[in-house]
Amino acid sequence: INLPFVFSDASSNNPTSWSWSFPGGSPSTSVSQNPSVTYTAAGVYTVTLVATNTVGTSSPLTGTISVVNSPTATSTSTAICVGQTGFVSVATNATSVVWTGGQTGASAGYSPSTTSVYSYTASTGACQTIGTATINVGSTPTTPTVTQAGNNLSSTPALTYQWYLNGSPISGATSQTYTVTVTGWYSVWTSNGSCQASSSAIYIVVTSLDEAFTLFSSIEASPNPASENIFLLFKNTEDKTISYDITNSVGQKIKLGTFSAIGGEKSKINLDGIADGIYMLNLSSGSSAVTYKFVKH
Repeated sequence: INLPFVFSDASSNNPTSWSWSFPGGSPSTSVSQNPSVTYTAAGVYTVTLVATNTVGTSSPLTGTISVVNSPTATSTSTAICVGQTGFVSVATNATSVVWTGGQTGASAGYSPSTTSVYSYTASTGACQTIGTATINVGSTPTTPTVTQAGNNLSSTPALTYQWYLNGSPISGATSQTYTVTVTGWYSVWTSNGSCQASSSAIYIVVTSLDEAFTLFSSIEASPNPASENIFLLFKNTEDKTISYDITNSVGQKIKLGTFSAIGGEKSKINLDGIADGIYMLNLSSGSSAVTYKFVKH
């Protein structure tokens, strides 16, 4: 509708004049060889041509043209983080959609490094609607780290927080800190407003919360990453015998032993013979237990 359509004469025998009829079109008649006609309403219209040359006039040639409404289209933009693929889409009654770069269909996927605008052409026959959709690209936040003090977990600062237990979100656990109450794998997702990042998971065993809090609440483990030794400082505890084991990423115990925890003094666990990698240090005393994740390099 409202797009000029050019009719082309293909008569043979060298016509010298033409008589076109376009009921419902504008103009409704023409004597041009290749006239341009506009229709303002959808429908099927009859077109008639009579051609004349020096010998005489042809019989009328009649055909039809189908006029359709211009397609409607409403695009949907999206937001992603750097390194992700985002999909823009369009809701349309068109029979075909072509996006920037030649992708076709109602949606198209792109992986821009910065916010980018993509164009589409929605077509039905000769009718087209052109539009754009945007992929907004946000920066990936810094990967959060979790600090453990006994059964108290604390995340590095972020805009929002969500703590997870065994891969599932903990209802209401949306503060920077969280107090562990059951044994399991704990992690935290943080966001900077548009993008999210997850910490590594820490496995914590809690068999007696009160005792564990008393024994392990003021422990410091350093350094992390560690090279030759891990030093453990128990700030507020009576002298205790602590059992430990070190497990690798597939849960195999590669070292175990015991040491004496003396309040205010550092205890040492030697890492000789342990290959570089990520490990869990499991500490226990009586019915209390706690786990620290560390990197050996």
